[in-house]
Amino acid sequence: MSDFWDFSIAEVNSVLSSYNRRKVEKFKEKVKFIFLQADTFGNVIARSFDEKVKKMQPWDVYPELFEEDRKQYESYMQQEEFESFKERRRAAMDRYNASRKEVLE
Repeated sequence: MSDFWDFSIAEVNSVLSSYNRRKVEKFKEKVKFIFLQADTFGNVIARSFDEKVKKMQPWDVYPELFEEDRKQYESYMQQEEFESFKERRRAAMDRYNASRKEVLE
C-alpha cells in the first residue's frame, strides 16, 4: 500500500469508508455472537425448568456448517435408540418367560 500522503481526497475517503465498513461488520459479528450466547443460555435455563424444551445443537444455528456432524449425531442416536429398544424387548421377554415358568410350576 502506498504512502497515505500520496493519496488523493477520493482515495482517502475510500480508505476511511472501507475502514468504517469493516468496523461495523466486526461490531455486527460481535453482537450476533452475544445474542447467540444469550439464546443458548436461555435454552439451557428453559430446559432446567421444562424438560420438553429441545436441547440446542450447533446445527440448529449453523445448519450448513454442521451438516456432517448432524448426520453423525442422528445416526448415533438411532443406534442408541435401537439398542435401548432391544434391551427393553429382552427384559419384557424375560418377564414373560418367568411368568410362564411360574404358571407351569
